[in-house]
Amino acid sequence: MAATSAVSSRPRGYFFGSGGNTTDGPLRTNNMGSNPSRAAARRDKQFHWIGRVEVAKSSSVSTVARTVYSEYGLLGVYKGYFSSIATYASNSALWWHFYHLYNDLLCNRVPDWVPSVLCTCVTGPMAGLTSAYLTNPLDVIRARMQVEGQPTALATLRNLVHTEGFLQGVHKGVATRMFNASVSSLIITLLYELTKRVCLKPHYVDEFKW
Repeated sequence: MAATSAVSSRPRGYFFGSGGNTTDGPLRTNNMGSNPSRAAARRDKQFHWIGRVEVAKSSSVSTVARTVYSEYGLLGVYKGYFSSIATYASNSALWWHFYHLYNDLLCNRVPDWVPSVLCTCVTGPMAGLTSAYLTNPLDVIRARMQVEGQPTALATLRNLVHTEGFLQGVHKGVATRMFNASVSSLIITLLYELTKRVCLKPHYVDEFKW
């Protein structure tokens, strides 16, 4: 099917994921705007939408990059920028808070013969699980803004609640995210604690137990 083009003014809100002008795409182009066909295309296992251009999921990185640039310009790579900051900053802050909290609750109460590194390898994943669960709604909104092109976080949340319900919507993918957070937290905690102990100055070595 031949690609067609439609000229429209470029709206504001690139950083929050709004749409842009339409140009000839590398594959198929949709000129009907918000349309039930877009929902049908999202369910298609072979294609997804970048703006108004339908791109095969098997497309190369260069093809996707060219499509993003043609649809949104250079600012297209910053789509959903502030929503990403809100998600990752809050996740990091919560992770460190719960990491130290769990260390105080657990590691300071275990017998002396238990290596402290082993204890932190438990509290790290616990902190990852907790922070991932609490920030999952923000991550769902961030991903939907970047994929669906909603103009604001509030509009994305309203659409999410309308289509999938509040509880089901904000918990979308929470199990996978918690699993990923626990594994990455284990690796980060282990490397962080080992590096911290290896880099101790000689006169501080006796003050820390392994």
